[in-house]
Amino acid sequence: MPKLELDFCFIVNILKDNLHKKEADWIVAAWIDHLSDEDIAFLKRFLLASGTLKELARQYGISYPTVRLRLDRLIQKVELLDEAPDATPFERELRAAYADGHVDAATFARLLEVYRQEERHAVAVG
Repeated sequence: MPKLELDFCFIVNILKDNLHKKEADWIVAAWIDHLSDEDIAFLKRFLLASGTLKELARQYGISYPTVRLRLDRLIQKVELLDEAPDATPFERELRAAYADGHVDAATFARLLEVYRQEERHAVAVG
């Protein structure tokens, strides 16, 4: 395995090991656990391209706007996961699916609303 790949794996493992440790007044959310293998591969290529979207587009053989859209979706996914650090596994998966474009905004909002109602009902009954 090339050294850069080992270094990247090492960094990812450090992030995973320290996800729930407090730093200052905030907690690092478990966003990295909800990235797909494709997301991780994209991040790796992005890092190796020194954050140059033009270079990334060249490597993938796609247009700059397509790479920009992919990065924007990945940013949105991390933001959605960070917004709810105490979310249940279901809610985190739902947020990741929405960010990946598998669920539209209206469906996401409705599923989240129904899920939260069920959670409140379960707490009230149990």
